[in-house]
Amino acid sequence: MKERSPGAPIGKDEIDPELVSLRGPRAKVGVITAFAILVVCVFYLVKLFGDFSFSRASNQARDVTVDDVIHGNVGTDEVVQLASPLERSAAVRVRTGQGDPGVRVAPVVGSHDQLWVALPGDPWQPANDGKYRGRLHRAGSSPLGKALADYLEAPQPRFVPGAELARARGASATGGELTTVEGAKIKVDSGDVPVEIAVVDPGAARIVVTYIERLKTAKAWTDALIAAKVIDASSPDATPVESGDLGAAWIVHTSDAVAQTEAKLEKAELWASRVDPVTVSRKSTWKQLGVSASELTIGDAKLPWSAVDVAAVWIPRPLPDGTYVLVADEMPNDYKMVTPLFVVLGVIGLFFAWALWRAVRRDLMPLPK
Repeated sequence: MKERSPGAPIGKDEIDPELVSLRGPRAKVGVITAFAILVVCVFYLVKLFGDFSFSRASNQARDVTVDDVIHGNVGTDEVVQLASPLERSAAVRVRTGQGDPGVRVAPVVGSHDQLWVALPGDPWQPANDGKYRGRLHRAGSSPLGKALADYLEAPQPRFVPGAELARARGASATGGELTTVEGAKIKVDSGDVPVEIAVVDPGAARIVVTYIERLKTAKAWTDALIAAKVIDASSPDATPVESGDLGAAWIVHTSDAVAQTEAKLEKAELWASRVDPVTVSRKSTWKQLGVSASELTIGDAKLPWSAVDVAAVWIPRPLPDGTYVLVADEMPNDYKMVTPLFVVLGVIGLFFAWALWRAVRRDLMPLPK
């Protein structure tokens, strides 16, 4: 191709190489763009600040008490250790999906539901020695706390002593205030609140046997129990309720069942057996309980108050304001990626703060005349 002479005219359909080589105007960051990105950076820096502080904390746990936590003397950016029993009967399993073992969350005894401990839901985790080390979270600002609060909105069993049930139900058929076995105050505000009691049935006993050389099968044991007049061959009690490779079990019904069955087995010298009491559950509503000074009527059962050790009252268990959740085994190393993310966000925020300052000067501040 013939070289163009300097200063030669450019044809109508030709590209001027000098114009192509000219630089375009420098890209400008507008005020709105710079401000929006700066706000996003600041938002996430504030949101991550607690995790950033915890990621820089020492792995050495500080011993704390329930009172320390409840009264706000413990931060959420340090590793703490709590030694206190849990109310395991009130434990809740929180899962994130199907097949996920999730975590088990249980209230700390004596905290009045203001402190809960979250433990791994994996059943193969080693047993805990009663000391829980990890990080505190405010329940209201954590996804775990939200899931826990939603679950506890449904009625939960609150266990009260039999004497407390007798006092409160005797005072009112429409409800009242009770003290649980843990010392917490609960309120029954309707006569339709369910009440459940598990008691030993005096007319039933469970016989558990082990196969031995002389009695190797469930059939052989059934014949021996019939011969000892422990069970009646024509009764449904003659059919075992459980049968396995090592033994079997029967439920027998008679008056004073445990004592009479033990005496018959001993007389027949059937030593490879034991007799257990049978616990039955009865459920009714608060207003339908029959209460007198000497006994409680619940469903089809009449029980002396001496037989009512604990009763379950089913009411919602709302989380109090200021509730904390201690996530066991959560350590600063779990947040090692927070530090570089925090630094990157800080650098981006500083850059766009500078860009915002330049854009304001350029676009909004009048030039001097």
